[in-house]
Amino acid sequence: MIARGVARVVVFLAVVVALVWGASLPPAEEAAAPSGTTVTVTPARQDSACTGELVTPAGGTGSDPELGGAATGVTRAMFLGGGARDVGGGKASDAVVGAQVERVGGGDISGLAALTCTAPRTDQWVVAGATTVGSSARLVLTNTSGASVESTVTAYGELGELESRTVAIGPDAQQEVLLEGVVVDVAALALHITATGTGVVAALQDSRLDGFQPAGTDWGTSSAVGTELAIPGVGTDGSADQTAVVRLVAPDGATARLGLSTPNGAQLWEGVASLDLEPGVVVELPVPAVDVGTITISSTSEVVASALVTRTRAATAGVEGDTARETRWIPAQFASDDNERAAVAVGYHERVVVYAASAGTFTLVDGDGATVATASVQAGGTAVLQLDVAPGTVLTAEGAFAWTVLVDDGAYATAVAPTRTTVDDLDVEVQQRRYVP
Repeated sequence: MIARGVARVVVFLAVVVALVWGASLPPAEEAAAPSGTTVTVTPARQDSACTGELVTPAGGTGSDPELGGAATGVTRAMFLGGGARDVGGGKASDAVVGAQVERVGGGDISGLAALTCTAPRTDQWVVAGATTVGSSARLVLTNTSGASVESTVTAYGELGELESRTVAIGPDAQQEVLLEGVVVDVAALALHITATGTGVVAALQDSRLDGFQPAGTDWGTSSAVGTELAIPGVGTDGSADQTAVVRLVAPDGATARLGLSTPNGAQLWEGVASLDLEPGVVVELPVPAVDVGTITISSTSEVVASALVTRTRAATAGVEGDTARETRWIPAQFASDDNERAAVAVGYHERVVVYAASAGTFTLVDGDGATVATASVQAGGTAVLQLDVAPGTVLTAEGAFAWTVLVDDGAYATAVAPTRTTVDDLDVEVQQRRYVP
């Protein structure tokens, strides 16, 4: 009994002491404001990655020379310096920029296809491809880091947002998504790709068939997202056998205005002075017939876009007189990005198409700093420069210009877009706070 009474007294006294001590503490709002400092950090540059080889869609690998679709007469080249290593079916290295090109002479995916090998991104859009009958859209996601990442792919089409899928990608590995098995009968496809960790390199193999004849194969790559965009290199080269379309989507909706700049001045383009774009709805518009030019896009909120140029050529199989088609995808760029950007020459016949948002002198230099092409371009103007450099030459330009390298081999065509070579510093705020148990 005595022990129990003593215990009660001890507990009571402990509670009283705690209350008194707590009441004596200063209120939380009176605590000293945390001290802090801002530190500028330069992020580490991520390794660049080349996606790898084109793949013939399933069901098109028969051996019959007329009906089989296996690729024949294949020539490949990859230009990626530094310490290159295998990453899935592609390559990665610490090089700032690289390129790959593939020439397929026959089969379902015959054509010329090239792309710029870039660093991973955690958020990007690829506007290209279709899943209608005869079309295959093969998305390749490359993880160049030593840790696994997750990538979420959201598909958009003519009806808006369609499907979302999350893909796990192991260290130094690739994953493929055949979109014709995910979203069916989409004529105009756009993909929003996000990723954890250091991000992924995304590229879309767009391959098409018209009956038994190839209707074009090319790579679709990341497009800029913004309110002032440009797509240099769109045109028909003066041929009635070529057509061009622009495909765009506004994630949150926008009112957009399109224009067409050529080396001879602005080209009339009726009906595009004010386009109301519904959120997530992919729109495709025909481009007026010009030899070569630049599509400009101004919008009230962010849009993303690409252009597709289609060329008719003589078929390499079938009966006499049959025709096939060749395609060239060109992604949008920021209209006046003044950061240093670079691309790699891949050979064949190459031209540089340049757009200037403001007047200036465009200068393209090689890896030794020697000028390989230069031109004075007026504000809102477009210039076309011939290139004569060895395959693998790194081409770099500065200034507020958008530019694309057009690659041709007779009737075959593709394009190489530049990628930014600089890395922005980040301001990180570090605060010192009291630890409260």
